[in-house]
Order: sequence, then structure tokens, then C-alpha cells
Amino acid sequence: LEALELAAATAAAHHALVAHQQRELAARMLGAATCGDGMCQAFIENAASCPLDCPAVCGDGVCDKYRQETPASCPGDCPALPCGDKLCGVSETEATCPQDCCAPAKCGNNVCEAYAGENCDSCPQDCASGSTNGRAYCCGAYSICSDIVCHVKGLQCAETCDVPYKSA
Repeated sequence: LEALELAAATAAAHHALVAHQQRELAARMLGAATCGDGMCQAFIENAASCPLDCPAVCGDGVCDKYRQETPASCPGDCPALPCGDKLCGVSETEATCPQDCCAPAKCGNNVCEAYAGENCDSCPQDCASGSTNGRAYCCGAYSICSDIVCHVKGLQCAETCDVPYKSA
């Protein structure tokens, strides 16, 4: 009987510990990070907001924008990428290198910017939807931009920011 009581107490303690860890994880995922807890919480803490948990580690081979590493502050980790390489580097912006860095989607511009998350639900004025030959379509969601149905009424559809499919 003592062995059963011990096993039950051990199981209860284990369940309590797991529940505590799950609550802690949920709090962190929801943004309840605590500066000074020894864990650098991505997207919540950074080198500027909590240098105790997130010290800048220049020289570790990782260009960490959440720790404010840039080509200027840490050239070993963040080499300056040339504009036009189809990658939006940490030193590039939409203004300095528009061919690499996409502009944010602008609902209402007659372009279904699928690359930025626009679709027939989030921006129906840019992204066509309907049904043809018994097949439903929703441009930007489950219909690809090269599909002719995404180019009705003068609309365009773009899966990448630099190569939109234009209507014929």
C-alpha cells in the first residue's frame, strides 16, 4: 500500500511540475518574458531592451537582428549584401534596394499581393474569387497567380514582389 501511495504522490508531483512548466511556456509565448530570467525571448526581448538576457554576441557567425547586429556594428557576422541579389539583407530596405525588399501590401491597388499575405478574404477588392466550371477559386489563397481567374477586371496577382503576373 505504501508503494502505491508513493507512486501516486510521485505522479501528482510530476503532473504539477509539468503543469507549471506549461504555464511558464504559455506565458513566455504570450509575451510575459521577464528581463533577468537568463533567457533571451525572441521577438520580446533584445540587446537594447534586456542586455542582461540578450547580450550582443558579435563574432558568433550569426547576424542577429534581434540583438541589433548590423553590417556597421558587426561586419564579421553581418556582411553587407549587394543590392540586386534577390535577398533583402539587414542593411537593405524597400527605399534603398526595392528590387530585393518588398513593399508592404496595399489593399486597393488592383494587385493581389499574395507574397505579402493578401487573398480574396483579406483584400477582396484586389484578389478575385468565385467559381468557374464548378471549381471555387480564391486568388492569393488556394489559387495561384498564374491561374487566368486571378486576372479578371484588370486585376493583377503577384507571388513575388518583383515579378507580378500581369493580365493579358
